[in-house]
Amino acid sequence: MYVKTNKAKKVKKFSEYIYTDNIKIERFKKKLRQVDMAKLLGISLSMYAMLESGEVEPRITFINKLSEILGKPAGYFFKLYGYESTEKDI
Repeated sequence: MYVKTNKAKKVKKFSEYIYTDNIKIERFKKKLRQVDMAKLLGISLSMYAMLESGEVEPRITFINKLSEILGKPAGYFFKLYGYESTEKDI
């Protein structure tokens, strides 16, 4: 479900190509807490927090499950596809 970064090496945060803000915004819209999302995804709260903050790389299975839960296409969470988050979305 995830790939943990090696802290010894300088690694780019995955938030450079994943819209972590979009994950948080959509979670807020659904009135879900991080602990709720973790349970729905079948992962620990700490792992979910690291995924939402961009500290670990999500696998496509995570993105697919996330898109099902939040009702958004998987591309919505990748910067590659051009979706942007704004403060008015919160």
